[in-house]
Amino acid sequence: MVDWWHTKFNNKRFNSDEIKFISTYITIILNSYIKKKVLLYRGTDAAKEVIYSKLKNNLGEYISIHKESRNNIKFDFIITNFQQEDMNSNTFFISDSLCDNRINILKESIFGINQITNS
Repeated sequence: MVDWWHTKFNNKRFNSDEIKFISTYITIILNSYIKKKVLLYRGTDAAKEVIYSKLKNNLGEYISIHKESRNNIKFDFIITNFQQEDMNSNTFFISDSLCDNRINILKESIFGINQITNS
């Protein structure tokens, strides 16, 4: 994203070291706001791996998804295919056939923006 901004809006006024410096501090700032997300899935291990892989391939660049819930960790966002007892967190329901449209809706739910583009 920094490279995109640097090219599109900054007219490439910074050198490579300056871009690395800016990127490092942007990463530090963004990491302080990262919310914890978890995939809770009922089904076969193979089906869970397929769904997890789809999510990581489409969202992994932007977020970290845990495969299981731990009692001592509070998650800010739950991705699941079944009804949860504790509905205090934001919950996003998925089906066994997670399609691209649903993934885009999930991105919008997590980030509050439309799909990130390079234009």
